[in-house]
Amino acid sequence: MIKERLSPKMDLYFSFKNENSENYIDTIIETIDKISKNKNLVKYNCPLNRLNIELSNSDSDFDIELNKIYQNIKNRIMLLLDNAIKYNEIKQIDTDSLSEFIITTTWGALSLSAKQSTQVKFSNSINHLKQYLFSLKTK
Repeated sequence: MIKERLSPKMDLYFSFKNENSENYIDTIIETIDKISKNKNLVKYNCPLNRLNIELSNSDSDFDIELNKIYQNIKNRIMLLLDNAIKYNEIKQIDTDSLSEFIITTTWGALSLSAKQSTQVKFSNSINHLKQYLFSLKTK
């Protein structure tokens, strides 16, 4: 289930593909914006995060597979951040911890209950992350 269903969904939700952006930070922000428009993801939370919370500590096989997906998402973000530094789009920063901050902030905003989580609330919350990412830009 994780390999066949969850992993492809996470690739879709958290693609972080630099296709339409003129720069790398905008790619991250565009992906976050895309997530905020996904009604099911905002309403029912991130399935990877939910499985991480529920199964990682109780089953090492689940933990290994879930961690692969998480690491894949993190690596995509780190690559964008490393390229942003390389091309002087942003100042020098610890891309490892920033990529984790981006994931945990996004998942945190997605982890609220259905009554607490709406697209408006998610967008309002995630705008602080987006403003921080904009503040890193050198151009």
